[in-house]
Amino acid sequence: MVLVILGFVLGAMPAGAEEPPSEPGSLLILSTPSGAAVRMDGTTLPDLTPIFIPSLPPGPRKLTLERFGFRRVERLVDMGSESLETLDVELDQTQVELPWDSLRILQEMATGDATTAEAARRKLGNLGARGIPGLIEAVRSGDPVLTALARERLVELGDGARRALVMAMSDDEDGNISRLVASYGVAVVPDLLRANRDLDDAGELSRPISEIGAPAIPFLLEALQHRTDRFLAARALGYMGSAAATVLVSAASHPDPLIRESVAMAILESEVPAGSVGEILKILRDDPSPAVRKRVATAMEIEPNQHRGSAERLHALRGGPGLTESLAAALTTSDPAAREQAADELGQIEPPTVESTAGLIIMLQTDPEPSVRMAAVRALRYGRVIESAAALASGLDDPDLEIRVQVMGALSEYAGVPGCQEYVARARSSISQLLRVPELSFSVRRKAYWLVSDLHAWEAVAILRERFSDCGGEEREQILSALARLRAFAAVPLVRQALADPETRRAGLEACLELGPLGRQLSPDLSGLLDDPQSQDRQAIAQALGALADSKSLPALTSLLRDDDREVLIAAAAALGVMGPESSAAVQQLARLLPIDDRDVRVAVLDALGAIGPPARTVASQIAHYLADGDKEVETAAGWALERLGPAAEAAVPLLKDLLIHERSDVRVSAAQALAHVGKMAHIAIAPLIRMLGETDESLVGAALEALAAIGPAAIDAVPRMIPMLSGDGGIGWTAQRAIGGMGSAAVPHLVKALDRPELSQHAAFALLRLGVVASPAIPGLSRMVEAESLELRWTAGQALSAIGPAAVPALIDLLRSRHAHARQQAAASLAQMGPLAILALPELIEALSDPAARWRAAEAIRGLGEQPAAALEAKLPGMDEETAAVARETLWRIRNRRW
Repeated sequence: MVLVILGFVLGAMPAGAEEPPSEPGSLLILSTPSGAAVRMDGTTLPDLTPIFIPSLPPGPRKLTLERFGFRRVERLVDMGSESLETLDVELDQTQVELPWDSLRILQEMATGDATTAEAARRKLGNLGARGIPGLIEAVRSGDPVLTALARERLVELGDGARRALVMAMSDDEDGNISRLVASYGVAVVPDLLRANRDLDDAGELSRPISEIGAPAIPFLLEALQHRTDRFLAARALGYMGSAAATVLVSAASHPDPLIRESVAMAILESEVPAGSVGEILKILRDDPSPAVRKRVATAMEIEPNQHRGSAERLHALRGGPGLTESLAAALTTSDPAAREQAADELGQIEPPTVESTAGLIIMLQTDPEPSVRMAAVRALRYGRVIESAAALASGLDDPDLEIRVQVMGALSEYAGVPGCQEYVARARSSISQLLRVPELSFSVRRKAYWLVSDLHAWEAVAILRERFSDCGGEEREQILSALARLRAFAAVPLVRQALADPETRRAGLEACLELGPLGRQLSPDLSGLLDDPQSQDRQAIAQALGALADSKSLPALTSLLRDDDREVLIAAAAALGVMGPESSAAVQQLARLLPIDDRDVRVAVLDALGAIGPPARTVASQIAHYLADGDKEVETAAGWALERLGPAAEAAVPLLKDLLIHERSDVRVSAAQALAHVGKMAHIAIAPLIRMLGETDESLVGAALEALAAIGPAAIDAVPRMIPMLSGDGGIGWTAQRAIGGMGSAAVPHLVKALDRPELSQHAAFALLRLGVVASPAIPGLSRMVEAESLELRWTAGQALSAIGPAAVPALIDLLRSRHAHARQQAAASLAQMGPLAILALPELIEALSDPAARWRAAEAIRGLGEQPAAALEAKLPGMDEETAAVARETLWRIRNRRW
């Protein structure tokens, strides 16, 4: 029935209408916001807005647009012959579902009854991509039920959600997001490499790549050759440990010195086995490249608190026997310098040994030399065991005040370690006590001020306020900074006082950068300072206003766009970018700066326009012009800006289409990528994009595929060119799958033919899997694949059949009776994935409980049908053999105890 409805949409006419003329027209349906469901003449279209229908017979069409949280809109469109009609509707908001509401909706799904859960699932679907932040927060929580539900929805949301997960790894303390990212497998590796240019911590990104394991190694070997990606690739290979050891040893002899240097990087802070580390060092120690030799020397130096690792790895790096034992013995030597060095090196061994920890504790508590006790503090800082924290806490009474401060800093690292909260609390209270010591030197006070925020020592706020009134100069700056980092309300009046004094103004401006939105009440004070003739202050004021992100400061920031100082222009543009869409009134003033012959100004302006997003649609063509600027940084900024504008960059499509034939291939790639973000409204560029599919450069082909995928069904003519690419190497095959999947039902006949080609069958099945319910014409071909000998073919075909849904149930029922045991097993597994949609197969699933090959999958499918199967299953129990009855009884028990 579903398939009949979907096929009816593009061809059906209202009852009683005359036979349509032979020349159809096209219809583009837009909504603000996008993502609205559309009914045409009472029939729901398969896509959400924006929707492009390339071939629609003339005549009147009644359209209804609905989106959760917005009022329903009805419109009548009169289609003409050979015309392009556009319906652009602005939806009025009623009930608002915020992006973070997806977390609450997931909780309803996890705890409510079946009716509540189903209603919540519909609400989650209506949120669309807007729900991604809440879904990511659910993953970050670590709750297994919420994570499973969030993962299911994130997978449905596709590439955009996966990339959002990657970017969220920058704040992933417990590693929950990292683990989910790794579960995507090889498909996520290009996203991680791309994110390496946006995030600061390559270490965070390298962990999920290393968990993917051997399949990611080809990507990493290629990334080793690129300066921007080699550090990430080296870290990931190092974290793979023994899985990548052979590859790294082989790469140590590579003719490219850049790769050899990267290999030397990979053995630092890694899990490469000690034997492989020694072999790599033997190869690289006398390398002809000075850069490689420098990396090797760094690896062998083992500086304190840097190149940490197991005793075996450090032994391989240092080449000395019995490393841990010899260092522990050196803690008791008579030479203070030797004791200090031994403590520093013991602190690098992970996990800490009992012998080394005991020796360090004794050293901290009894050694007469302050420098040696200080080394013990450094070594115990990362011990992460209660004994280390207890030992450090004893150092809070050390006679040397400098050591006390270092102990407090070390204990701040134990804030999240179970059982150590008591010692962290002692460090927190000790800060206040220390700040009251009259003879405390300024250098010690300065370190203590910094620790106030690290330890969240709120009790020290009153002391800092008192001292602020009694001191001056640099110490005032330190106190302001400490209070601002703590985000204490007490900082606001002190910052205002500092802003009013020319001598402390710079310190006040820097404190505004730390205060963030908490200091928005300072916006009038900052705006009033713009009459200052010193351009340096105007630059700092712009930066401070941006940090406060207060829309009330928009006029002041806009006025700075007329400044003669380039640094002020850059700071003002950056500040407007921080405010995002709230800066929409400044779009034209920003665009007027683009012709300035200054790369940094252009980049700042383009970044700001991109951050403002869709409100910058009026200058989209000007932004697109800079894709061919000639300066790589400017071109990159223009591409990023167009990406953030997305469909709002529609006005730039004609220029982007022209850039597809530019003499520089990188400009052509950037233009195609920009068209991909514009999406369905870029349909006028289909012809040159199809021509790009014939290029030999994979980057051009991949970019064209992405753009055609985003354009969707209007680009159906490209599918015959895409089909052979399904088996392409690297990312081309995956991109072709996504592109064909984006074409909708019109691509199905092409994929059905590809199922009969052995080299394409599995790839075609993957593309059909992406299409879901509209892929029903492929059911016979997919059913044949389920009976194949290849596990990969069976699994892929089974996944595609389950995605098709109820229309595939009869075919799966037939497969439950197949003479091939593996086909019966896969059919039961596919029905299990359908959940309640497989209800029509209940009799056959109960029968399959007696099939040893399929019984456990059949039991899983029956459980997924909810409460309904219980009566039918119980009625069949008397006629079952003992083994089958045991499976049936367990299934009944699990149905009635749903938490299992």
